[in-house]
Amino acid sequence: MPSPPTAGTPSATALDPPAHELAPTASSAASSAEPAPPAGAYACLDLAKFGETGRGTAVEKRQIADALLEDQSVEIYFDPNATGVVVPAYLHEPHVVLQIGRHMALPIPDLRIDDVGFSGTLSFRRTPFEVHVPWSAVFAIIGVDVRRGRFWKGDVPAAAACR
Repeated sequence: MPSPPTAGTPSATALDPPAHELAPTASSAASSAEPAPPAGAYACLDLAKFGETGRGTAVEKRQIADALLEDQSVEIYFDPNATGVVVPAYLHEPHVVLQIGRHMALPIPDLRIDDVGFSGTLSFRRTPFEVHVPWSAVFAIIGVDVRRGRFWKGDVPAAAACR
């Protein structure tokens, strides 16, 4: 998808062709009928339609990611400022969304999903960068094709939460 993702926008909306490309953008959770937030502002996340729960465990998050990744790509919403997250420095916003998958048109050959989190080399502004995101930083996992997944409201960073 075509615009550089800002906090909250799936990487699939990046201007660069790779579906797993990422850059900061405005929240994709905002309705198209709503005005875009001003530059530097972030729309709050309202993902409750995806099965809101309190806090998620690493085991639960991995199971959901594994199940959804069997046949589609997923959007993973996370706090880029959480301990253990490794992403390009310009992505340290209230929240970021990455699109990852095992069967993408532009593959992520080193994609790894394990008990700690996920990692792999993604393209950011057409430059490869090895990301690491622990499950403790993840607060939503949404299947791109079927738009189903899980949202852990208790894991949303305060700066990205709806008030």
